[in-house]
Amino acid sequence: MTDERLEQAIAETKAKLVILDPIQTYIGSDVDMHRANEIRFVLKRLGIIAEKYGCAIVLIGHMNKASGSKSTYRGLGSIDIQATVRSVLLVAKIPDKPNIRIMAQDKSVLRRQEIPLDLKYQKTEDLSVSVHMT
Repeated sequence: MTDERLEQAIAETKAKLVILDPIQTYIGSDVDMHRANEIRFVLKRLGIIAEKYGCAIVLIGHMNKASGSKSTYRGLGSIDIQATVRSVLLVAKIPDKPNIRIMAQDKSVLRRQEIPLDLKYQKTEDLSVSVHMT
């Protein structure tokens, strides 16, 4: 994300949505994800690109295995990833319901906190996944 390829791809395709999954893969080897000053620079650049092209950029991050701590502190890398973005959605498993995930807003600077949603998914015969909100 520190070179011009992402911006070039957005400009060429006129993309309105870009999903980087997981963000750790796209940060680049020259950026230390655990250093706030380095990660803020990358995220600021993404914000400038998103605004310039009218493109939403969704970052998907994974959490570490630690338990008992707040979700905000369980993301891999600097806390500045969560601190810098406008919205954080958390998707979590429900232990006794293997096909159900809960999605909740962990942070939002744009609007009030919403009611969590239950998401039920199932694999179909063609190996796609259908998702239903319950």
